[in-house]
Amino acid sequence: MNTQAHNTEFAKVAIVTGASRGIGAAIARRLAADGIAVVVNYAGREADALRVVQSIQAAGGRAAAVRADVTVPAQVAAMFDTAVTMFGGVDILVNNAGIMQPGLVALVDTDDALLERLVDALIGGDGKATFGVVDEVIESGTDPRRFATDLLERLRDLLVLRQVPDAVESGLLDLPDGTVEVLRRQADALGDAQLSRAADLVSAGLSELKGSTAPRLQLELLCARLLLPAADDSDGGLLARLERLEHRDATNTTPAAATAAPARGPRPASPTPAIMIRA
Repeated sequence: MNTQAHNTEFAKVAIVTGASRGIGAAIARRLAADGIAVVVNYAGREADALRVVQSIQAAGGRAAAVRADVTVPAQVAAMFDTAVTMFGGVDILVNNAGIMQPGLVALVDTDDALLERLVDALIGGDGKATFGVVDEVIESGTDPRRFATDLLERLRDLLVLRQVPDAVESGLLDLPDGTVEVLRRQADALGDAQLSRAADLVSAGLSELKGSTAPRLQLELLCARLLLPAADDSDGGLLARLERLEHRDATNTTPAAATAAPARGPRPASPTPAIMIRA
């Protein structure tokens, strides 16, 4: 009988991909309860993965959180190496992470809440919120190409709303009732130049995502370009910067009465200096 810990009946080692929450986390906890050491794999939700590890350890189990994007072979190999180093080997692999093979089409649309939050983040120039949405896209198993396609459609809807304010009422756009006011607000906050530039970037980004072996990286680079019109020296980039400045000035303008300096009366004449003549 092999005496190495990872090969004994009561001390096997498992890697569970996408185990920071949901079904993956439940699988990791159940395996740990059966006496199996668990590698809790995550792509971006480190805090969630650490909570899973802590709950396993609190129950007397063994676990470690290891970050790796399962779409990147080098990171997967490093994860297995870490498992061998920490626990002595790998006996079980639970491939729970949701990924889409390049070229396949996702059957489920992107959650509207993700699109809403990304556009709001772009409006505010909020990099943390933007990349937080990317993280959720990857963690939820949404195909990055499908997300980019749905984002392009959202930008198209915003452009149409700016050009045709009654597009919904006239039937030109078919939008769910709950999203109409959100899109109107976002269309008002973004100018035509910003929306047109964003749509061009997303359209080009879709081509880069096709067949990519690192879709998360491509999606992050796309979002970085969307956030940085200052790095774009094209005419579209210049117009986007001007619109952003105009919008910032408009939102920061305060009523003249509130900012006007208090009226001043006539300035008193300076007293004539006394001149003393000494005899």
